[in-house]
Amino acid sequence: MARPVSFGEDFLGIFDWFGQSAFRLETLDHYAMEYEEEAVQRFLAGEPRDTSYIDGWLQRVRAAAGGGRRVQRVHVVSEPLSDYLRFEITGYRLNVEAGEDVRILPRQATAGLDLPDHDFWLFDGQQVVCMRYDGDGAFLGAEQIDDPGAAARYGAWRDAALGAAIPYDRYVAEHREELETLQSAS
Repeated sequence: MARPVSFGEDFLGIFDWFGQSAFRLETLDHYAMEYEEEAVQRFLAGEPRDTSYIDGWLQRVRAAAGGGRRVQRVHVVSEPLSDYLRFEITGYRLNVEAGEDVRILPRQATAGLDLPDHDFWLFDGQQVVCMRYDGDGAFLGAEQIDDPGAAARYGAWRDAALGAAIPYDRYVAEHREELETLQSAS
């Protein structure tokens, strides 16, 4: 059974009380999030990155990491990287500096992993929140999944994604040339 979760403080409040771990699987190559539109345009124009749109998230990650809690993310990406994915990946540097474990999983490496085709959060290995987006990457809503078997299924997907993904620093080093041109502007 799925229950809608509002994206405002209701959803963000989860990050203030989860106990041990928060894991995010991202499956899209583009997210059409209004709050980052200006930052994307500045990045593509080669202008310095304005990170104010992500400050609240980075504060939550710092607080979690400082309290001994783990925040992890795996982003499944298509290669070669689009301009938007270059923006995302170079921006993840801030997440990593705040204490988030970010990993990149090339889409071609997902064969046999049986990962879902949708984004989700898994909190403390028990609470599942599925993120819904339209075909253009616009956020439609989130749903908490209350099915007792869901946590085990999503936990297995988390473990498979983490095991196959490339740690952020290594991915950036291996794709330096592809990222370098736009990264120097951010």
